[in-house]
Amino acid sequence: MVKLYRGLVVPEAQRMAKLRNSHRPRISQFRLKNLRNFRRVSSSPPSIPGFLGERVTAADREKFEKTLETVKREGAIISTHKTPDADAFGAAFALWQFIRLRGLMSQIDIAVSNRIHLTDKLVKELEIPCKDWDCFAISDRRPLILVDVGSADQFQRQGGDLLLIIDHHPIGDLSLKARFTIANENAASASEMVASLIPLDNLDSYMALALAAGIVGDTEKLVRADAETIGIFSRLLEISGTTKTKIDELAFPPPDPWTVRLMLREFGNVRTAIHGKHLIAVAPTNLRIPAIAASAMRDIGVCIAAALRSENDGLAHRISIRVKPELVDAGLDAGRIARKTAALCLGGGRNVGGGHRGMAGGSLTGSYEMLSELLIEIIKNELDRVMEK
Repeated sequence: MVKLYRGLVVPEAQRMAKLRNSHRPRISQFRLKNLRNFRRVSSSPPSIPGFLGERVTAADREKFEKTLETVKREGAIISTHKTPDADAFGAAFALWQFIRLRGLMSQIDIAVSNRIHLTDKLVKELEIPCKDWDCFAISDRRPLILVDVGSADQFQRQGGDLLLIIDHHPIGDLSLKARFTIANENAASASEMVASLIPLDNLDSYMALALAAGIVGDTEKLVRADAETIGIFSRLLEISGTTKTKIDELAFPPPDPWTVRLMLREFGNVRTAIHGKHLIAVAPTNLRIPAIAASAMRDIGVCIAAALRSENDGLAHRISIRVKPELVDAGLDAGRIARKTAALCLGGGRNVGGGHRGMAGGSLTGSYEMLSELLIEIIKNELDRVMEK
């Protein structure tokens, strides 16, 4: 049997692991979604007493303690790379929360630059008190703590001396400018490094939630996580008292309709409309199978997506329609939309359409401009019909 990590084993060895651990109490057994090759079959204490993981060394923890001594005297500003993601926010917030527990509430701040709306849900859920760098006076010379920064060109330098860097990226010459550096390129995220620095007794549910979201964000929902990363994540999940689904939603929130409209610019001459809270998009495609383009639009957040492939020099089009599952459950029918479009199409020729509730297609005669306008109007009418029920 190959044991991958405390309590995490390959499926073939689960039976033997259960027998070996049968005398131990079972604690919070669960199957991690999206990871069929791992299962937590028992709960055992970390190999280093008092800490959650082993992504940092004993020497790194000494550096961290010396950093905290400096912060106690001088305060600090915690910052990350430009356009911080879930990992950057998770690691920064956990550090901020931990330092607050040391009684330094008025001397510690989180500074960010180029913040994007995709992290709004995480920031709001945890009430992360981040400020833009422009809010800090040039005369503010508190030491800097950088987490998940990557390289020197990825952060906006301001403040005092560079006190500490915590990173899982190659940081190059940036480490020469810092008083202390804690780096581990084998770690999948900065959040798991911070989780290994903070004593287990000081990890509260808010820190655990932030760090778990950071790990999920940098490992693509644990797809790129190794056994140790999953072990740290599973303990954080227990401490946070939430579910992996909730963590996934914080790290990868569904984009709002206005954001998806911006993303759809990549499709070219796309027609969009927001009806109520539902985004409708119709786009031309050169793909031989227009269903691929329609599915791609639905997957990035379009509620009802239609893709049209030009045939016969643009006088006819093959169409594919995709509807989000929640709208299908509400009663919206892609097949009905396709049939109505074919019936009302005024382009002449033979028009056919039909399919399933969530996906449909057809062949229509007419220009892209005419068909896209007709489709959007029919979809709006169908949404009104469904919402009136």
